[in-house]
Amino acid sequence: MKCLILLLTLCATVFCKTEAQSVYKDCYGIIAECSDDSVVYHTKNGKEIRLKTNEIKYDGGLDSLKQDIYRSLSQDHEDNERTIFFVLFDKKHRISEIRMCSLLNKEPITPLPYADDYIRAIAKTEKKWKTENHNNWYVAVFGLHVF
Repeated sequence: MKCLILLLTLCATVFCKTEAQSVYKDCYGIIAECSDDSVVYHTKNGKEIRLKTNEIKYDGGLDSLKQDIYRSLSQDHEDNERTIFFVLFDKKHRISEIRMCSLLNKEPITPLPYADDYIRAIAKTEKKWKTENHNNWYVAVFGLHVF
């Protein structure tokens, strides 16, 4: 249920029903289905993975994650927009891929000017993610205000 609330709150233009309907209209196909406790994630190479939500957590919580990311940025960005980040982890909690979805940028092929800086900052957080579960894949979804 927390995933559903998070996605609805952060992705105001994204449609998500608990009956596992399509949710990716504005986020370029990253998340294909969403229910109370799971999502279907589409990797960059087209693999479809069904994942339980809220199974991996950042050490210190979301506020600590945001502080660590903002502190690691190489420059200030003045885009003033909300961006959703999807971080896919393997079974050893290594980051497999980092994807983002701007809620203002409607064209997935348009490069986001701040993308590389944020991806580098998020990659630096790799060793601070924890879980008590033993799965092959995990996904973290969170929103940041890019300013």
